[in-house]
Amino acid sequence: MQTKSKLTNFVLMFKKHMSNFCISLHKNNMQKISIVLLLPLIVACQGKKTLSQSSSNTRIYGKWQLISITQKNTNQKQDFSTKNLFATFTQDNRLQFNLDVNSCEGKFILVGKNEIQMQATDFVCTQACCDSIRVNYVAVKRYEIRGKTLKLFSDTEILELRKG
Repeated sequence: MQTKSKLTNFVLMFKKHMSNFCISLHKNNMQKISIVLLLPLIVACQGKKTLSQSSSNTRIYGKWQLISITQKNTNQKQDFSTKNLFATFTQDNRLQFNLDVNSCEGKFILVGKNEIQMQATDFVCTQACCDSIRVNYVAVKRYEIRGKTLKLFSDTEILELRKG
């Protein structure tokens, strides 16, 4: 019985000291401890940017006018600079573009430095016919931005656009 009493007293005393220690720690050092514990997390989150947020990739966002399409195998270049054909890359990873009749919209993903992916199944257009112009944005795999010029590269074509 006496051993149980000593153990109970010890537990009560330990709780009291721990409570005092925690209150003291809380009052005096809580801010310091919070900063020490959270600082590595804050630094890690600051350094971690998604590809779509990194500075080199954010330049693709915005409205671009189609200037030309070059066929890689023949080096034949079609001029579209007098047409009002635009493509808009939005920050929520949507590509919206117009042709001479239809307007289309779909999703894109920035997967690496200057790499882009699109799936035909992710795109919808207002009609299925009537366009005299064929622009295959979905086949694009890579892009380059120099100044106000955006070049989109597929296996067969190079699309050149100018910031609009």
